[in-house]
Amino acid sequence: MKRIPFATQNKLSQVLAKFGSDSTPDFGPKAAPPGGLGRHTRQHRGSLACIPAVISIFALVAMAGGLVGFATPAWAGPPTITSVSFTGTSAAPTITVSGSGFGHHPPAVAKPSCYLGTPTSGEDYKNQKLSLTDVPGGWYAGDQTDCVTIRTVSYTPTKVVFTLGGFYTSSGWVLNQGDTYIMYVGDVTYTGTVEYQPPTISGVSFNGTSADPTVTVNGSGFGIAPSTASPGCDTSGTDYANDDLYIVDNTASWKAGEAGTCASLANVSWSNTQVTFNLSGMYGTTCCGVDWVLNPGDNVTMYLLGASDTLTVEYPPPTISSVIFSGWSGSPPAPSAPPASGPTITVNGSGFGIVPPTAAPGCDASGTEISNDDLWIEDNTESWTSGEPGSCVSLANVAWSNTQVVFSLSGSYGTTCCGLDWVLNQGDSLTVQLVGGTYTATVGYPTSSTQSRQSPNWAGYVDTGETYTYVSGSWTVPASSCNTIFSTEFSSSWVGIDGDGNNTVEQIGTNSTCVPHLLGNGSSYGAWWEMYPENSQQGIPESVNAGDVMNASVQYSGTSGGNSCYLLKLQDQTQGWNYSTNQCQPGTQNATAEWITEDTDTSILGLPSFPLAPFGTMTFTNCDAGGSDAAVYGAPISYHPNTAVTLDASAFNDGNAAASVSGLSNDGSQFSITWQHG
Repeated sequence: MKRIPFATQNKLSQVLAKFGSDSTPDFGPKAAPPGGLGRHTRQHRGSLACIPAVISIFALVAMAGGLVGFATPAWAGPPTITSVSFTGTSAAPTITVSGSGFGHHPPAVAKPSCYLGTPTSGEDYKNQKLSLTDVPGGWYAGDQTDCVTIRTVSYTPTKVVFTLGGFYTSSGWVLNQGDTYIMYVGDVTYTGTVEYQPPTISGVSFNGTSADPTVTVNGSGFGIAPSTASPGCDTSGTDYANDDLYIVDNTASWKAGEAGTCASLANVSWSNTQVTFNLSGMYGTTCCGVDWVLNPGDNVTMYLLGASDTLTVEYPPPTISSVIFSGWSGSPPAPSAPPASGPTITVNGSGFGIVPPTAAPGCDASGTEISNDDLWIEDNTESWTSGEPGSCVSLANVAWSNTQVVFSLSGSYGTTCCGLDWVLNQGDSLTVQLVGGTYTATVGYPTSSTQSRQSPNWAGYVDTGETYTYVSGSWTVPASSCNTIFSTEFSSSWVGIDGDGNNTVEQIGTNSTCVPHLLGNGSSYGAWWEMYPENSQQGIPESVNAGDVMNASVQYSGTSGGNSCYLLKLQDQTQGWNYSTNQCQPGTQNATAEWITEDTDTSILGLPSFPLAPFGTMTFTNCDAGGSDAAVYGAPISYHPNTAVTLDASAFNDGNAAASVSGLSNDGSQFSITWQHG
């Protein structure tokens, strides 16, 4: 058996003496005999009698912890101060008290004697339970007798960290290097000499670009932000007193952050291990033949609280992780439509810094161009650029952060020049250049999935699920190869708003009619508009021939007398005529947009009474619709919820299509309809 040490025997004897001369504690009357709980009748007094026993056992363990190998907890016993350290500067010191037995919470707070400031101004504590005395200065912190308070940063049983508030630094109340101090925690004191641990700079890094860099200083012992100084010749940034934070460009011979200089610091973030800032004031300008710019390769010295580090400026290249396209290409929907706005481009990544200076615009002043080629794009498919100084396609609505740059396109975007379409079409190859980083992406706009269904008289596409105020499209009038003997054959091609699932249609288009052999065996073509149910097809007094290229649009233009009004436009690009009319009717919903070839003559049962005129294959192009979610005049069919409609003229929808519909093109703006039978 292991022998109990003599010192432990003494502790144990002292504890046992408190219970009487007997070495066994008195567990009260009717106590269970050693070795078991016993089987005696339950005694009500027994539960009370156990209390001294529990206390006795607890005392044994606490006083003779070594007997069973238990360590004395840090919170047990009176507090002990083992060290006091100072970081930062005398202007803004951080004080760390190490030891044990401090407890889990600061002592009771007293009402400050002469400083009744905000909650962050600090506290005084009752009976000097947490206070500091500067002996040569003759002032106190945390004591009710003086005006300097304590701002507790953290408080644990083994460490207390605080800074000084209230009227600290006023009236000479400063903890200067070499001052004798007395530190009070609880009922113990610790006396020493103030010695500030010099900060250590472990590294300095530069992010962003020389036009607007972010400087990060890493290390230790920085404390909290020191006092600022009166700015020099510029008030947009910050200078620091006592030369506590400044940078010197040794190559170009200029400074920033030092009191009285014209280049200052901005957005300063300060912790004990890291200081981050940007440059402000006259930074980026030229004065006295010197460029106040941190250029790559410059030799610089960083000064912080007396520590310094000399190094060469190096900017890491940014990383582009993705390029996302939203909106749509923004090309004009048709030659008859006004120019439209372009897409929004989002570049994600890191190390972009903040927005650099802009450059003088090229041939267009409506947007922005970035200097030093810090942001520009190139459409590799169409061979044009945007954002580069001198280019005619500029940037607009630029939003810039260190991790994301968002912009749209302006200037001459959406036009055609020198045989090139200045448009970012779906599927184009695009290269983004951003502050030295390069990323090549394929243009891809968001699209909606296509549904499908059959109709007794329509073939084409319908956009649904939104509010539509504009629709446009182009087609070439197909030649009808008439071969009927007895019956007349019809077909119409048009664009319109409403008509799918509601009782109004606002539409404009062309038609083809085949006359049977018995009546002359010929085909005829015409143009028309219709505001159903207000009227039937209204002829347009212009000639139309097979092969003519038509551009059509319907645009909601407002209300008049309780009616909704629409501007209907049709252009024969081949023959060179234009037609437009503004028409109104009640009850419209603007619920759908359509591009349709239709068997226009139907019976009362809704089925065609005459066959669909043969037309081979015809193609709708430049198909755009706009309204509640699209910029200006619209976006391709695929941008909206859409349905492909097949014409099945049979009475039983037997799937024997009279006209079939192709899928949408890659850019979602065109499709074809093929005649199958009449």
